[in-house]
Amino acid sequence: MPQVVVTGLGTYSSIADDYESLKKALQSGHHKIKPVTLFETNSVHPAGEINKVEICSRFPYRTHALSLKALEEALERSKCLEHIAPHRIGLCFGSCTLGMLEMEETLVYEKKISGFSSYDALEVGEFTEQLAAHCKIKGPIFSFSTACSSSSNAICHAFFLVKNSICDAIIVGSADSLCRLTYHGFQSLKVMSELPCQPFDLNRTGMNLGEGAGFLVLESWENAQKRGAKMYAELIGVGMSADAYHMTTPDPNGEGAYLAMKKALDFAEISHEEIEYISAHGTATQQNDRAESIAIDRLLKNHSKNVFLTATKSYLGHTLGSSGILAAICALSSFSTKFIPPTLRLRKPDPLFQIKHPPLEGVSFSPEVVLINAFAFGGNNTSLIFRKYHDK
Repeated sequence: MPQVVVTGLGTYSSIADDYESLKKALQSGHHKIKPVTLFETNSVHPAGEINKVEICSRFPYRTHALSLKALEEALERSKCLEHIAPHRIGLCFGSCTLGMLEMEETLVYEKKISGFSSYDALEVGEFTEQLAAHCKIKGPIFSFSTACSSSSNAICHAFFLVKNSICDAIIVGSADSLCRLTYHGFQSLKVMSELPCQPFDLNRTGMNLGEGAGFLVLESWENAQKRGAKMYAELIGVGMSADAYHMTTPDPNGEGAYLAMKKALDFAEISHEEIEYISAHGTATQQNDRAESIAIDRLLKNHSKNVFLTATKSYLGHTLGSSGILAAICALSSFSTKFIPPTLRLRKPDPLFQIKHPPLEGVSFSPEVVLINAFAFGGNNTSLIFRKYHDK
């Protein structure tokens, strides 16, 4: 079966407008978790908001704007549309909020928004179809809305489409914008922090929301090699599971999280001792961090003390459906920068966890194998394993 490699990537978030800027932001410990200005609120909970998002008339939603910026960068890096037949390219897209921000403003605040349709504002399939038409893609397209694992599940499906030679390449991505529903919804669950979050810290007080977009181009090695494409990494393992426990609370024993990681490890056919770096789901809530840590310790056994772990939500906030792919792109950057970014504001690691945290200034290290976690509401868990690509 074909090897699956990454030939393009693009990103847009509160800390960076593109991939190169993202790498610099991670190396400098840059974050923009600050008071919300996108909409009026009396809340003191900060978020990772993007400033000055440009909306075009053809694509009227903020989620569109985030998607297109990251998508165009991934396509420019990959150039897959120039070299692969349209019917051999597919698209997988995941999201949670879609046009919720605009629906709120239209229905609740009675503002007229050009191009707004209540029919497609929350229809993820409509967004995917619009992106496919924009790229003139004629291969299979799929939509995912599985809460905070949406983009990771989209990556899993894209992986199998390429692995089984259904497509030569898949453009896979996700975007989510801030909106009132999620912002106040998470407040109602009492899991939001009034300060920039501190994942895995003993004194962590909760999460911050964020917004952003990420896109990858997954392609068969044979096709990428034939056209001379740059290969950023190889995707070697995927794993999915469900907690079957609670709609919002994770299994306290981390059973579902463990299963997702173990399946990814088994699919990749590697030992747990080959994992060198984990990009954690790391929301900074008491329950989520604890469950994930229990699952990681179980997976890695005594090796957990040797594996670096970073929670990128300390930089970006929790970007919901796009959090998995943004975490993956952050992790892949370590292949080229040879740098593991720290978890920001982690000053007193919870002693219950046996995880190796990078120092606050980060650490110079070039990982070969990285694992990325995305664990969603409903116990919808997804883990991905990437390996550094070496020219053959």
